[in-house]
Amino acid sequence: MRFLTVVLFALLVSAGTALADHVLQAESRDLQADPPEIDHMVLYLGKGKLATENATGTEEASKSIYDATEKVIWHVEPATKSYMRIDEASMRQIGSQMDAAMKQMQEQMEKMPEEQRQQMEQMMKGVMGGGEVEKTTWTVEPSNEKKDIQGRSCKRYDVLANGVKQSEIWATSWKEAGVPKESFDVLRDFASFMEEIAASIPAFAKAMQEQGGVMPGLEKIDGFPIRVVDFEGSEPTQETTFTSVEEKKIDAAFYKVPADYTEKKLGE
Repeated sequence: MRFLTVVLFALLVSAGTALADHVLQAESRDLQADPPEIDHMVLYLGKGKLATENATGTEEASKSIYDATEKVIWHVEPATKSYMRIDEASMRQIGSQMDAAMKQMQEQMEKMPEEQRQQMEQMMKGVMGGGEVEKTTWTVEPSNEKKDIQGRSCKRYDVLANGVKQSEIWATSWKEAGVPKESFDVLRDFASFMEEIAASIPAFAKAMQEQGGVMPGLEKIDGFPIRVVDFEGSEPTQETTFTSVEEKKIDAAFYKVPADYTEKKLGE
């Protein structure tokens, strides 16, 4: 599942003992699988933090939390009582390790027979990429198509990268969604955080480019995205749908890493 698409529906929480948040349910379908593979997620919407949790129905469900104040992502794994801290410094370290590994691989490839070297270059083309990342211009084109999704009236917007359609966003009004427009402030903060990292880490920038960024063009759509459909060429590949929303009080401890958890380094 595309992590950055999932983050589109992410939830945010405020500091405090117990605050009224919006708890959302989302369903993601991998359309390239036959039959389509389905993932269910629980999302929490408040202010200042963004969190997603797998809807396994158990206490061992993993979750990811973005803290807008600290500029950090915490990935928490209750099953192993461990967590990972993901920030700009850790991403830079991973980027340096990737660059070193690529350099070593290139040196080894230079010693290979021509045919074998060409095969390896073809296999690694998407990873090695040549360093510079082509700048992507994102545009949003509203369509005249409308339809009801999850009982809400939605309008289709097409998101294009350098003129090529990458996704469809089916959006409803904030009122019909039952979600305040201000809830997306933290999402824009998260997007800026990711873009700052990508600007200095070419390997990560390439991954973001392949993922479609953090829902580019969203700021041009005045509405809540009920459904997002990703495309490769003319074929839909992924469909993520917001299915329900509930206002609920969530304890602030839910958004923190338990004190007895052990840190795992990114990449371990």
